[in-house]
Amino acid sequence: MGDAERRLCYETMLTREATRQYRAACVARTLPFAPLIVGDKGWHKVFRTAPAGWRLHPEINYYTELPAFYPLSEINFNCTSKQMKGAVNQRVFDVPATGSFVLTDWRDQIENLFEPGSEVVCYAEPKEADALLRRYLDHPEERARVVAAARRRILAEHTYEHRLRSLLDHMRRIFGPARAR
Repeated sequence: MGDAERRLCYETMLTREATRQYRAACVARTLPFAPLIVGDKGWHKVFRTAPAGWRLHPEINYYTELPAFYPLSEINFNCTSKQMKGAVNQRVFDVPATGSFVLTDWRDQIENLFEPGSEVVCYAEPKEADALLRRYLDHPEERARVVAAARRRILAEHTYEHRLRSLLDHMRRIFGPARAR
C-alpha cells in the first residue's frame, strides 16, 4: 500500500463504494412505493433499469430548504453512510423535530438516543424496509404517535443546547481548575 496517505485514500474509496452499494440496496426497497428521491443525477444511473414510477428531485439545501421539505413526505427514508460505523446521522433528529416521520437503518447508537419502536422505527436489513414502509403508510396514526414521541424526546434531550451544555460540563470536569483537597 505504501505510505499512510495512500492507505487512507484506499480506505476512503472503499468506504464510499460500500456506502454507495448499501444506499442503492436500501433505496431499491422503496421503488415499489414510487418514491421521490432527493439527490444528484447519479440516481438515474443506479436505477437505470428499474421500473418507472420513482422520481428524482435535485439536491436540497440543508439549512434553507430541508426543514420545510421533510413535512411534505409521509415517510422520510434514511440510510446512513458506512463511514459513520454505529453512529446515527443528523436526519434521525431533524426529521422528527419538524414533526415528520423517519424510517431509518438500525445503528448501534440508536438505543442510547431513542426508544426503538416507540420513538424511532428502524430496519436492520434493507429487505425489512418494504414491510415497514407498507405498515407505516397504512397506519398514519402509528406514524403520528412515533413522531410525537420522538419530537418530545428530541426537545427534552437532543437539542444543540443540550449537546453544548453536555460538552461544556465534560470539558469543565477534564480541564477545569483543580479542586482543593
